[in-house]
Amino acid sequence: MRFWRHRRLSDSMIGVNLVIRQSQLKHELPFETMGDAQANPPDDDDDDRPPYPTFTERIYQDDRAPSFTAAYRRLIWPLRGEFPSAITVKPAGGGVPAPFFNPETGEWHGIASQSITDKKVSSLEASLRTLDEWDRIWERHHMEHAEDARDMDVGADVCEFVAYGDLENDVRPFAAEPEREDGTWGWDERSDKEFLIRCCGQERPLGKQGLTLEVRAAPGNDFVTIRDYVGAVHAWFLSMQDDISAAIRLREPGYPASHAWFVDTGGAGGPRHEVDLPELQW
Repeated sequence: MRFWRHRRLSDSMIGVNLVIRQSQLKHELPFETMGDAQANPPDDDDDDRPPYPTFTERIYQDDRAPSFTAAYRRLIWPLRGEFPSAITVKPAGGGVPAPFFNPETGEWHGIASQSITDKKVSSLEASLRTLDEWDRIWERHHMEHAEDARDMDVGADVCEFVAYGDLENDVRPFAAEPEREDGTWGWDERSDKEFLIRCCGQERPLGKQGLTLEVRAAPGNDFVTIRDYVGAVHAWFLSMQDDISAAIRLREPGYPASHAWFVDTGGAGGPRHEVDLPELQW
């Protein structure tokens, strides 16, 4: 598992995010979160045998992104607690959720060893839309009154602007409008554009866009299982919990900080995740 920051194509350009530039390694999470090796269930497709391609390679091979399975969509995944005890599974026919792992019997739920995707993959990268959008939401929230303060020459103690070109490359946000007037595309703003970095005593959340976690199949597995994936990504999300909570509070100011939030397992976003209210999912 590796934690990278990438420059990425925007969702408006293509249906999935493809890495176009990779920067240095930021973190490495303990591999133990991925779990022990498990027996893989039989493959129903005789033409689809190991070694399996990566998620991105599948896109090129099949001309579509692999989908997360119906089994994965049964997960109830709160943004709190330890893996695997925090995770439960909705019964296929309705009823009381079952534990993803039963500590009394030492057994995993039947879906734990199933593939995370409909077409098996050897690795894939998780990302979090909640953090990707945080910077722009912060800007929209502060920009109007920050510009008024600047025009009134109130001072840098209220708001602070810098030139976009003066920002470090690894924290520089993507351009809000990448299509330029001449029809070309560029992922950076003009270097002389004024850029708000502090307002109302708050620092702009720089460097939070484009973070990804690479999840590989656990030793002994030919493909990434639900257990492999959720174990790794849950630990990663918890490591960023303060940032995620701050982003949610800005996006959803009507909810208390103690409100329970869940990873949306029912959407079509695949490995690009969203943190949402449980009532919007089930």
